[in-house]
Amino acid sequence: WDSTTHLYNRDFFKVRLTYSLERAKQIGTNRFGIVLVDLYPFGPLARKLGPQDLDLFLREIAQNLKRALRPTDTIARFDAGLFLVLIEDVPDDTTPARIASRLERELRDFILHKRQLQGVRACVGMVSCGSGYASVDEILGDIEIARRLARTEKGQVHYDRDLLQALRGAVY
Repeated sequence: WDSTTHLYNRDFFKVRLTYSLERAKQIGTNRFGIVLVDLYPFGPLARKLGPQDLDLFLREIAQNLKRALRPTDTIARFDAGLFLVLIEDVPDDTTPARIASRLERELRDFILHKRQLQGVRACVGMVSCGSGYASVDEILGDIEIARRLARTEKGQVHYDRDLLQALRGAVY
């Protein structure tokens, strides 16, 4: 558990991700999605709020995520300002994409109501996954690329393995 947000932590998320990838390889047609929520820019946010207010804000973000997601989705605080959501057993990319769109809208509205957070935004992206991935590390690498791309986009963005694979050798 993450001690601040009481969501799952990075280690547990990686275990669930490993399970999903292995299951996709066994079944062959099983797909899953990962929605990322990146609070950006996090460093200035942390300095502006201070430790206690930052912890409160992160707990509020966690509560918003819990309310907006299904009980079966695995939600984790993966990094300082990065939250990942594992959405398993999806027939296609529409379910994770709808969830990502909803999260982007709800978190944007939540942050707008926190007037002292001007300049902070929740960058939301979605990575489509399946049996084509060789390892969890490959998926995590693609999540990092998607995270960087989501910071440059307005609204939520969707990335699949082929697009991210083409970008791996680029500047990212």
